[in-house]
Amino acid sequence: MGGCSAAVFDAQTGQAVSDSRAMTRGQSEELVPMVQGVVRQAGIDFPQIGLVVTTIGPGAFTGLRIGISAASSFGLALGVPVAGLRTPDVLAHACPEKSHDINRLLVVLEIKRTDFYV
Repeated sequence: MGGCSAAVFDAQTGQAVSDSRAMTRGQSEELVPMVQGVVRQAGIDFPQIGLVVTTIGPGAFTGLRIGISAASSFGLALGVPVAGLRTPDVLAHACPEKSHDINRLLVVLEIKRTDFYV
């Protein structure tokens, strides 16, 4: 099943605010309100954002286009850099049971066509 996520990370305090929802459709309608919500919950204003980050795949083509387009738009509007991270790397670093050696963690992503990204 697909999903949609947004987060704000404060590099000075180490605090993060995030919202993540499982959904198969509707990400294009939900993403911007989710971003607005986490920015509000973080207690900051958009001009305080210094970097916009998005995943760049592998993943569902439409979902990646939505995320990359939104990140590019936010970066352009705010005049800040935009960075892309590989989806398996993001998932590996988010794994609470990861070993001390992140290079030994195998991430498997199921895709709609009964295939897997490993």
